[in-house]
Amino acid sequence: MKSAGYIIVCNNNIIQGVAPSVDEAWSNVIRDAGPWIGLDGEERDPDEVFASGMYKVYPCTQGLIDFVADRGGDIWWDIESGVACTADEQEEFHATH
Repeated sequence: MKSAGYIIVCNNNIIQGVAPSVDEAWSNVIRDAGPWIGLDGEERDPDEVFASGMYKVYPCTQGLIDFVADRGGDIWWDIESGVACTADEQEEFHATH
């Protein structure tokens, strides 16, 4: 699998951000998810939320980037050879390796 960018997922495995770089993907999460309110009702710094381990970053294929752009982040995806990919990409990988 060839990496073309990065996804950022919350602990529910829904893709929250996707972009060619981690910084761009995180900027997309911040843009789309706010406001950042903690359980105590206080506003939280998004970078503190990221550092808390609630989000994970994975390299991903161009196919997954395109799939998320088309259908959003609540989709099936998996990791193959250290890279996040679509179901079709994973099936094709297994058929050829």
